[in-house]
Amino acid sequence: MLAHRTSSLLSVALMGLALCGTTATAADFESPKALKAQDVLPAKLISSATHRVAPSVANDGFMNRFEVSSQFGALTASSNAELAKRVHELAVVAKLEQVSKSEEFSKHLQKGAERVLKGAESLITNPVDTVAGALSGVGKLFENANESVFGVGSGNADQMQSLIGFSAKKREYATHFGVDVYSRNEILQKHLEDVAWAGYAGGITTTAAGMAVTGGAGIALSVTAGTETLNRIDMARAPVELRKHNHNRMVAMGASADVAQLFLDNEAFTLTQQTLFVDALESVNADGRVDIIKTAVGSANANVADFRRRQAQMYAAINKRFGPITKFVTQGQLTVAVDGSGGTHIALPADHLLWTSALMSLTNQATLDGA
Repeated sequence: MLAHRTSSLLSVALMGLALCGTTATAADFESPKALKAQDVLPAKLISSATHRVAPSVANDGFMNRFEVSSQFGALTASSNAELAKRVHELAVVAKLEQVSKSEEFSKHLQKGAERVLKGAESLITNPVDTVAGALSGVGKLFENANESVFGVGSGNADQMQSLIGFSAKKREYATHFGVDVYSRNEILQKHLEDVAWAGYAGGITTTAAGMAVTGGAGIALSVTAGTETLNRIDMARAPVELRKHNHNRMVAMGASADVAQLFLDNEAFTLTQQTLFVDALESVNADGRVDIIKTAVGSANANVADFRRRQAQMYAAINKRFGPITKFVTQGQLTVAVDGSGGTHIALPADHLLWTSALMSLTNQATLDGA
């Protein structure tokens, strides 16, 4: 039996995997079972001032699933990587609470509240004149008005938020505090939106907000550890701009406009995940990238979508570390990379990999495909 245990990033070199092409009986396979958090996580991810992970961890043969409690509410993380992100986000939530409760923040908010309420009333009673005065040019008007369609939300309330600058302020705050503005963490979203609304109302800059919490101006540095992937993309850009940028890059890789649009329309991905996925593929100048995009189009849920994102980033890392990948071979759900020397790799973003019939089928498929 073969088990690759507690691996956050796994690249299987098929040429050296002796079990490829073999058969096995049920007795040879490992069965998924509950793991102990202390056995699969560093101490800082098990508990902190803002969270605690349940001692028992579910595992499906690939990924770990964690139940997390905090003073802000309970949440679930479906992989080690997602847990690390959630722990970071909860630490930021604590900072956002400090911001919202600070005396300086309240003072700015009181000064700006009346101005914003009057502006919102004007937007409702005379929206055309208000928008014309607030934005420069018809093109900018349509671009900002469409933000709600491309990632902010839908409906009149969301359109109003975009038009009066809320969505831009929210992205600004998220960037400053080092969190993903498109995160599916509802606890983070609530606190981020509360502070962003208040910050917009009071005209509070991110620098002023940072000074309102313990640690002063250094807050942005202290809470952004481990979020280096976000630093490679401009998350302060409007959603419509980011989507257009991703669309154009996929077309430049050889994808049809329809395939690129289908990928962008798949709501299993957040806009951040889509951007990181496209970034990773763009960095690997290899044949077969379009097939990877087509496979990602079929991602049926958030966990599969994040698997595809992480897999693309792993292939980008393999390309950089082991030499250029020359082509990708995709068969069904399996993507295999071939490097310049003929070496073959499968990238599997696995937390705790067990030797199961599914894994044997996957490795055998890679061998039979002749990748």
